[in-house]
Amino acid sequence: MKARNIIILPSNNGNKKYIRNNNNGINEGLSRTLSQVITYPFEAKKIRLQVYGNNNGKISFRGIKQSSITSGIVYSIYYTVYNNLKGNPLASTIASVATSFIKIPISNCMRVLQLSDSKTNIIECGKKIILTKGFSGLYIGYNLNIVEDIIEHNIRNNIYDIGKELINEPFLNMIIGCIGGSIAAGITTPFDTMKAKLINEKSKKNIFAIIQNISKKDGLHTLYYGCKIRTLSNATRFGMYYIFLEIINMISIF
Repeated sequence: MKARNIIILPSNNGNKKYIRNNNNGINEGLSRTLSQVITYPFEAKKIRLQVYGNNNGKISFRGIKQSSITSGIVYSIYYTVYNNLKGNPLASTIASVATSFIKIPISNCMRVLQLSDSKTNIIECGKKIILTKGFSGLYIGYNLNIVEDIIEHNIRNNIYDIGKELINEPFLNMIIGCIGGSIAAGITTPFDTMKAKLINEKSKKNIFAIIQNISKKDGLHTLYYGCKIRTLSNATRFGMYYIFLEIINMISIF
């Protein structure tokens, strides 16, 4: 039986080639949720390394459900936009900007949750940000986030799309996803570190003040704190993400 929302075409090597016949991002969102569950503890450890240094990276599962669900929602929105614009060289950039208004407040609230030593939730963390920094505090590091997302998504999407055109085998696609995820993570780690430090400041500071403070106090090399765990985490996350996506596309639940 042919799966719903799938077109079957012959490929150059005689095997069947499966192509989705819809542009919604629900499959991508579900895949992101599942892959986030697997790698979340390492993400939580990474942010504590970035803010507190090498000796304070604790493994924590606190916030895993909230992070996984919200990541899935953001990815559903992102890929709904991206899939409808695919082929346009600005597709990834437009999708990053379109999702930024919901993604950035969620990300900032999750960073506060991950850095907290007490039991809390994403809503309470949002209230804490608004109380101490005002509503605009939810969007701290907005420009930084946009730049990072554009770079990261473009690298990862391009590596995966090119690799899939050349190979198009599920297991090898997972390897391509690992490579794309790790390269994108390594390049954008300084942006990620600055975002973590910005949200952890008690008062509002701009990115230039953060860089100056890092340079004087710790040295610019600390912008790469957590790089190894972030690179490995993203390699695992996006390897799993793409294999989940292949499976879900074939099952074609949605």
